[in-house]
Amino acid sequence: MIAALAAWYLIPSPTLALPWAVVFAGLAWRWPRRALALAPLTFPFWFAPLHVTGRLVFPLSELTLALLTLVAAAQAGPRLARASSRRLNRMGRAYLARLGGPVALGAGLLLAGMTAGVLIAREPHVALRAWRWEIAEPLVYAALVVWRLRGRWLWQTLWAFVASGVMVAALALAQATLAHITFAPLGAGGGLVPYPAWNGPGWRATAIIYGSPNSAGAWMARTLPLALAVALWPRAAKRGERLLAGLAAAALLAGLALTGSRGAWLGAAAGAVVVGALAAIVARRRISERANAFAPEGSAAHNARLRGRGIAPARLLAITLAAALVYATSAFWLAPFVGLSGGAHGGSGEVRLLVWRAAEAMARDHPLLGVGPDQFLYSYDPRYTAHPYLIATLDGRPTAAAREPNLSHPHNLGLELWLSAGLAGLVGYMLALVAAVGRSLTPCPRSPQKAGQQGARAHGWRAILWLGGLERGWRGAAVAGVMGALAAGLAHGLVDSAYFQPDFALAFWWGVAALIALGRAPNPRPEAPPTSARS
Repeated sequence: MIAALAAWYLIPSPTLALPWAVVFAGLAWRWPRRALALAPLTFPFWFAPLHVTGRLVFPLSELTLALLTLVAAAQAGPRLARASSRRLNRMGRAYLARLGGPVALGAGLLLAGMTAGVLIAREPHVALRAWRWEIAEPLVYAALVVWRLRGRWLWQTLWAFVASGVMVAALALAQATLAHITFAPLGAGGGLVPYPAWNGPGWRATAIIYGSPNSAGAWMARTLPLALAVALWPRAAKRGERLLAGLAAAALLAGLALTGSRGAWLGAAAGAVVVGALAAIVARRRISERANAFAPEGSAAHNARLRGRGIAPARLLAITLAAALVYATSAFWLAPFVGLSGGAHGGSGEVRLLVWRAAEAMARDHPLLGVGPDQFLYSYDPRYTAHPYLIATLDGRPTAAAREPNLSHPHNLGLELWLSAGLAGLVGYMLALVAAVGRSLTPCPRSPQKAGQQGARAHGWRAILWLGGLERGWRGAAVAGVMGALAAGLAHGLVDSAYFQPDFALAFWWGVAALIALGRAPNPRPEAPPTSARS
């Protein structure tokens, strides 16, 4: 499958590449779950799209997802067509229960907000492309993950994400040492163009396939927590697999260093801290369990330990998760953050502060629906509007932002969600994120006898406060790694775009879907990944 995808992408002639697409489709028909698990390998290649015919181009991830969706529909279609309406209703209710009402509501709000944004957009064709890439296709992929992936298939898709990050890191190293080239934007003709060598002025790796060092670094920052979780989590995998994950983490750190992206470094640090903190909670729980073995059951000491098991760190995690986007929607609050990093006195830091002020003014003027997906440029740049929000002068003097009038996003996740999807989209994003975290922390009983004991703690906010889904073994590592990846995206979103790119959107909804599936999957053997697709 990987060889077929590589040939399909790398062969320049569409006629010669088409047979490899057919080969991949045939393999996906035979092994649909494995094909779905390997799909993240295609996510980073959106900026350098695949030429289908003439000037018609599509990202490799989009074409791969289209094939996987067609295969899934063709396999399930006949069975659904023969099913009675009662059975279809029962299947629909079961899938909705598996997904969870809050997650479904959050996804619906974000979809509705972006759909309304397309209708009011200044450039509808640009907004429609963003709608397709950044909400419709990611939701289709998330629905397929929740529907088809369990057990070892989730473990494989986690490894596919790590491998995609290692590929980006390897390309960054190759760009630094051998191939001093990068892809140009499609608007500038596309294709490979020369790029400054290692000792060039202001050199920062774009990993060849990305248009900016920040985007390349952001992808590696999202995959680093996954590698760290596999390498560091107790009993997550065998020694060889843990060593491989450690080497992957080292490669990702080297690639991050080459990008020079401070926002990506911030995201990587946040993701690593989340993984480390959750690992510490599990270790503390293990110590507490050993101590409880020597305390009489029902005693005050025993009950106190049970009540305090991970509650304080979990509350801090939940509050941080919910407050991150609220904090991120104000340039006034973010100004001290940028000032502490030393960037508020010039350069990119000064530009960001001015862009945030302009985006806040834009949001105040369009508070309900925003301006539409990928429409920030057309209200910000003087070339596209007679009343731009660009702050070109301040106190009678030109600003640093005047030198960069063609910014396409406000460099902040909260403001970008508000402007691209309206208030409904902003609320929907937060709701889906927090609800998915709660579902993943729902404890999964290893035996039917324990189901009744854990039932009172297995729902809603109690699951978050108890952290019941965190445990030793592959499942705990997967939960911690995915939560670290989502935290990396949130932290990076404080100072840059963190959702409105095809790879970022796909990674976010994969994370949401993976947390949901992990919250529902049984865990018969915590010491190693399951060995059957049914588990």
